[in-house]
This record gives sequence, structure tokens and C-alpha cells, in this order.
Amino acid sequence: PLRAPVDGIFTQRQGGAGGIGARVTQPDGTFFYFAHMQSWKEGLADGTPVKQGDIIGYVGDSGNADGGTPHLHFQWHPGGGAAKDPKPLLDEWLAAAMDEAPGIVAGKL
Repeated sequence: PLRAPVDGIFTQRQGGAGGIGARVTQPDGTFFYFAHMQSWKEGLADGTPVKQGDIIGYVGDSGNADGGTPHLHFQWHPGGGAAKDPKPLLDEWLAAAMDEAPGIVAGKL
């Protein structure tokens, strides 16, 4: 499953090199683009608000990845501008998740 990285508005994208794709757009115009998906989550339509962590679709090999190893092409477009390397953002999210993990585990025990 692919999950919304932030709260935002979901839109479907389809065609071209990216095949089945999606965007999650924040109020300031920042958006996250997903490509080469297998499918969108059933019932998820353009303009649907999504919350961080909601399933939006599934990893695949659509577009110019057809027949290759299923994977996700992921882009971050701050302010709606050009794509920017998402690694620092992903590292930040990972560090936050690791900081929260002990409390989540303790709460489940």
C-alpha cells in the first residue's frame, strides 16, 4: 500500500511515462507525486481530502516501468514548484517515527 505522506487533497494522474499516478497537495501548493502505481484505492476520487497515513493506492509497474520490478517513483514539489530531493524530508520523518516508536510500543504492552 501507498499512504498519504501528509494531510492534503488527493488527485489521480494517468498516462505518459508515469502510468497510473497520484498527487497529494497541501494548502500552500506543495505536492507529493506518485508514479508507476498498480492502482488507486477503490472509491478514492479526485478532490478527496486525505489524512497522513491514509492508503491512496498500491505499488506497481505502470507507465514506462511496465514489465519491470514494481516500485514507486516519488517526488516532492515544495510550494508547487520544481521537484526537490525528498531525502532530507524522508530522513526527518524517519527520525520522528523512531523517536515516537518506544512510546507506541509501551502503549501496546
